[in-house]
Amino acid sequence: MSGDATFAGTRYQANVIAYVYARMLAQARLGRFELLGETPPAVSGETGGPGDDVRTELGTAGAIEAQAKHGMTATRREVARACR
Repeated sequence: MSGDATFAGTRYQANVIAYVYARMLAQARLGRFELLGETPPAVSGETGGPGDDVRTELGTAGAIEAQAKHGMTATRREVARACR
């Protein structure tokens, strides 16, 4: 795949990873994932795992694998359910 759509997707993925890094540097929790009570110690991209685009380590709370889709939204309840 190539073109504008691919560029927009990879740019959004980079922005998601940069957001997590900024939260790490600020030693702040991750917005909707504050329910997990952890500041992320590590983040990586293109992991090959179930989320593939972004993997965020959460220390003792495990990890989050995600597809970076900019048209997707979730409520706190949906995030809590996904994190069980």
